[in-house]
Amino acid sequence: MRFEYAPGATPIDLDEAKGLIPAHLTLQRELNEYEETNILEATEWLPPATIIASLPLVFISHAWPEDDELTRWLCDRLTAHGYRVWADLEQLLGGDPFLERHPAGHS
Repeated sequence: MRFEYAPGATPIDLDEAKGLIPAHLTLQRELNEYEETNILEATEWLPPATIIASLPLVFISHAWPEDDELTRWLCDRLTAHGYRVWADLEQLLGGDPFLERHPAGHS
């Protein structure tokens, strides 16, 4: 099995890869149904959007692509501690209208 990773993604070791698709699934249709069931079950324990929207929002600003890895790490840490985090690593450029792009600008 060969995996391709996006820049900054954490690679999966071979032991983890073996368990990605349960052995009892043999057809694409079965995999699709299995994934749909998992998604529906997740929506039962996922907090309502109103709770998520009430979490404190943190915007992380960084200037250099060399900071992307640290920015992603910081986003993960803050999210794990109950913050909503927005750090535009792809689209926001120097001089762009911040409030038009930032989620808080749309509240």
